[in-house]
Amino acid sequence: MKVEEMLIKSCNADNLPEPYNLYAELIGVDKLYILSKELGGTAIYIPKTQYLLKEVMEAQLKKEFDGGNYKKLAQKYNVCEKTIRNWLKN
Repeated sequence: MKVEEMLIKSCNADNLPEPYNLYAELIGVDKLYILSKELGGTAIYIPKTQYLLKEVMEAQLKKEFDGGNYKKLAQKYNVCEKTIRNWLKN
């Protein structure tokens, strides 16, 4: 076993500096280690959930759209009616 792997097995979120301790609490130290190995040294932007799920949401909206239920969909997906209209245009 490599030294790094041995260290990561004995590590917990409290052993990491901010903000990495928060990331480790959210996804686990082992997953954070994998991210670090694969993407270490690069800047990572984490989008809001609405953007992350945008394509899935658009597909779902198209299934649920009945030609005029903009307000109902906006309330269901917690966005404004204009956003619903824009997503359905695409």
